[in-house]
This record gives sequence, structure tokens and C-alpha cells, in this order.
Amino acid sequence: MEKIQTDSALQSGNNNKDSEIQEQEEIKTDFHYSKIDLTERSLSIEHLQRFNKEDLINLIIENKKTLIEAKPNVKKHQQKPFDFQKHEIVKIALKFSYLGKNYKGLAIQTNTDETIEGKIYQSLKRTCLIQPDLPVNRSQYTRCGRTDKGVSALGNVCSLYVRKLKDESYCQTLNHALPLDIRMISYCEVPPHFDSRFSCIYREYKYFFVQQNMNIDKIIKAAKKYLGLHDFRNFCKKDESVKREDDEFDDDQNFMRRIFRFDILPLQINQNNEKLSIWYCIIRGSAFLWHQVRCMMAILFMIGRGEEDESVIDLLYDIEKLPDRPNYNIAPENGLILSECGFDDIEWSNPVFSDIETYNVFRRQYEENAIDMSLNEIMLQYYEQTFIESHKVMNSMGITVINQKLLQENKKISWNNMLGSVTMKKKEKNEGSIIRKAAEGKVLPQSKKREKKQKEKRDTNSQKLEQSANQS
Repeated sequence: MEKIQTDSALQSGNNNKDSEIQEQEEIKTDFHYSKIDLTERSLSIEHLQRFNKEDLINLIIENKKTLIEAKPNVKKHQQKPFDFQKHEIVKIALKFSYLGKNYKGLAIQTNTDETIEGKIYQSLKRTCLIQPDLPVNRSQYTRCGRTDKGVSALGNVCSLYVRKLKDESYCQTLNHALPLDIRMISYCEVPPHFDSRFSCIYREYKYFFVQQNMNIDKIIKAAKKYLGLHDFRNFCKKDESVKREDDEFDDDQNFMRRIFRFDILPLQINQNNEKLSIWYCIIRGSAFLWHQVRCMMAILFMIGRGEEDESVIDLLYDIEKLPDRPNYNIAPENGLILSECGFDDIEWSNPVFSDIETYNVFRRQYEENAIDMSLNEIMLQYYEQTFIESHKVMNSMGITVINQKLLQENKKISWNNMLGSVTMKKKEKNEGSIIRKAAEGKVLPQSKKREKKQKEKRDTNSQKLEQSANQS
């Protein structure tokens, strides 16, 4: 009897222990306890009282070895689609600036997203100012000036229909979604008939350049010949495969453009080395042809270097002698900036916070570039002196490098003298510039060269087709 009671007690104890173990497993299973859950949060006092000391230690050790990941029962928040029907639509004009060196141009392209307008379109859709599922042209988007790869802008303008914001924070909203080198400056609500391209009454460009060995007085005098209404067909680049949207007229028929202003002003005069001084031109006109400003600057640089005189501008105006642009090199794009677009009856709103943010962005970039420019100037000065000293030694050994007239006249040899000497040698070798050769019929004009290349390409392709046909 005693034995039966003992066995019964043992069995009862085992059952209780099994029950506790099962309850512990249920607790772990039901609540998905992790280490933190067991030691800090989820177990209530009642649950803890059911564990003995050994069981608690085992549970903690077990959780330390293998953490049981909790499966939170949280429903994913599904964002409702933006309802444009609940918002008023308004037409606005936006003035924006950008640094063009990091982009493939202003206009959107199918083969790349790295364009100014590509980034603007993305920001308009991201901020739900326009409908993401519709093309931008459905918003009647137009722009004032189209700039090419590497060209910057301070005051370009676009216009379109957007969702109306109650606080009218269009610039701030877009700037949060735009890269730092593209900034919205100001905005204005405009009437439905407004078109940022055709409503523009003038466009103003600025071109920055280093003086080098050029005669600035000659450049200033020659630039006056650009003022007024002229046929600028020999001051632009033609490309039949590209339809320009900047011009109000058909490029194949009308090359007449009016220039209101063409000034050359100093930006930074270098007291140590005049040739490193920075100048800029202000060019204002009703409209411009493709690459017109860069072509005009290229001619002025020729005149400043002494390769041409100002009469070459009159020669380029003569479409009977030069019916097509001679194949001269145009000025680099990195010095060009679209500074202003002029409109009647436009009152721009400039948010203070937008101005401060934009100022800070460009101030940081200026500081970085200013340091780079100072370092480059120091390096230039060092290598100029080294170059001059080495050539003095070479001349003393009978190796002629520097103009002998300077040596015979016992003039002080400087870097500027050497640059002038090299320029004169280039001019002596060049029997008339490519422009005058084109006027005399000694070289083919640009269109004829293009036709010749196309004919050579067609002939080459025909020969390849004939060869492949013969082989087969």
C-alpha cells in the first residue's frame, strides 16, 4: 500500500513536472520569446513564479544559444495613390539655375538621365506637382533657352501647369528633390497664354575667359561690330539632324538676329600676372542661333591673339563670299552661362529661405574651386620660371628656342615674351586664316566638307557591299 502511494506520488510529481515543461513550451511558442522578452519585458510575475530556479537558468541559456525571432503581427501600411482630382491646377513660371559641367545638356534625352530637364522632371513627379503616369508635355511644359552640354545657367525659365500648393512653396519643395547643382530660384503665377519660349523679349548670356596673351583693347573694339541686326549664318553651327527649339524662325531660311548689347568687362585682374586676369562678356539679344555666342567669341579670340583683324567680322557677314560657315573651331562651352531671360509683366517671388539655401550651395562650390585655382596659379608660376631658365641655358648652348631679336636687343626675357614669340611663329606659318582661305575658295566650307564626308562614307559602304556580294 505504501509502495502504491509512493509510486502514485512519483507519478504525480512527474506529471506536474511534465505539465510545467509543457506550459513553458506553450509560453515560448505562444509569445515567441526572444532573449530580451524572457529577461525584461514579456513575462509577467505569474509566469515567472511558475519557473523554478533551474528552469529559469536553462531558459536563459537556451535563449542565449539560439534566439527565437519574433514575428510581429504588423500590417504593412499601404500608401493611397495621390488624388489629383482633389487639387486645383495652376500655371506657373519657374526661374532656375544650374552648373552644366556634370550634365549632358539641358534637354531631356532618351539615352541618358543625366540632363537638367531629366532631373527637373523627376523632381516634379516625385513631389506630385505633376501626375507621375503622364508625360510632361501634357502639362504644357516650355522652356526659354536650351543650353548644350557643359553650359550653365543663372536665370533660365520654364513654365507649366502644376498642382497648386497652399503655401506656394514651389521652390523649396522642388529643391528638396533636386541635386545641389540645380536650384529653383523664384516663381510666378502666369496666365494661360504665357509661353516661356515665345513670351521672352530678350536673352542674355555671359562668357568668361582668361586673358592669356590676347589684346583686350582689340577685342573690345571688334565686339562693337556685333551690335544691331545681322545675318549670323557664319556664326552658328548647323546640324540638320537636330531641330533647335530656341529659335522663333526656321533655321534654314532666317539667320537674322539682333544684338542689343555686347560688352567686355574685367572680373578679376591678376596683379602678379596680367595674363591670368579673368574677363567676361555680356551679350544680350532677342534670340540666338545654335552655338552663336561661342562662334562670336571664337572670332574675338582670333582677333585678340593677332591671328585676324576686325575686318574678318565684316567678311563673315558677306554671305555672297561666304555662303556657309568656314570650319573654324568654336570657343569652349565651360565659360558660357545663360544669365537672364527677360519678360514683360512678370513679378518674381523670391522666398528668403530659397535664396539662403542656394547661396550656401554655391558658396561651398566657390570655396572649393577658389582653392583649386590658387593652387594651379602657384604651379603655373613655378613652371613658368623653370621653363624660362631652362631655355636661357639652351640658347646659351646655341639651341634656338626664344626669338633671337629679344636676345640681340638685350630685352628681359619673360613668359609673356615667349608666348608672343610662339604666336608670331604660328602666324608666320599660317598663310592666311581658314576664314580668308574659305572666302578665296582655297578650302571647302563646312557644308561642302560635310557633303564630301557623306559621299566618301557612301562610297566606302558601296565598296564593302560589292566585295561581300562577290565573295558570296
